[in-house]
Amino acid sequence: MFSIDDKETKRLEKELGVLRDRAFPFATKETLNRTAFVAQKMYRRNIQRKLTTRNKYTEQSIRVEMAKGLSIRNQMSVVGSIADYMEDQEFSGIKSKTGKHGVAITTSFASGEGRGAQPRKRLAKKKNKMRNIRLTKTRSRAKNKKQAIVLKIKQAINTGNRTIFHDFGNGSRGILRVVGGRKGHTKGARLEMIQDMSKRTVTIPKTPLLKPAYEKATLMMPRIYRDSLRFQIKRYNILK
Repeated sequence: MFSIDDKETKRLEKELGVLRDRAFPFATKETLNRTAFVAQKMYRRNIQRKLTTRNKYTEQSIRVEMAKGLSIRNQMSVVGSIADYMEDQEFSGIKSKTGKHGVAITTSFASGEGRGAQPRKRLAKKKNKMRNIRLTKTRSRAKNKKQAIVLKIKQAINTGNRTIFHDFGNGSRGILRVVGGRKGHTKGARLEMIQDMSKRTVTIPKTPLLKPAYEKATLMMPRIYRDSLRFQIKRYNILK
């Protein structure tokens, strides 16, 4: 009569069960999440290198939605931006006018960087933002284009509201600020464009930032998974 000791077999079955039910799911979840955070870091670095940002919001908009649960089939981590305009940066897009005139493009003068500074690195000053602009309306009819702009400048100075809209008739139009001059006089006054509305549409060029970050991060997944699985095996004291 033979006696069979199956203690080792049962121990092995138990450890393999733990490996299947706990170690593998935890390792895959950690791998997905760590890879997503690596991609997030690279995505933000690409923004710093390739885009001219005027505040911290663009970088801060890059978020990670972490994988949860122990069902490997349903695990998923997501990295991306909550800012709508980042989709246009990634895939290209077209910005079209929303009103009668063209797309409003903030100028470098409006941001306080001076005329013609390219690229603009600051946001528009509060008074030059579209939502804060109140236009001076011309109250009388001009006989010609030259008289029209003079009347607008004069009324802007007299009312104290120094923002006007003007179409120069040569394709250039937009919201301008009257600088200089004094009440009752237009001498010394000049116009500075603060919101250029010369274009009916603006094409946003394709600048992939997320895709290269994702591709580099996924190359690191095998190593991340190996380290994660090794940690789980050690944690549960499996196969020793």
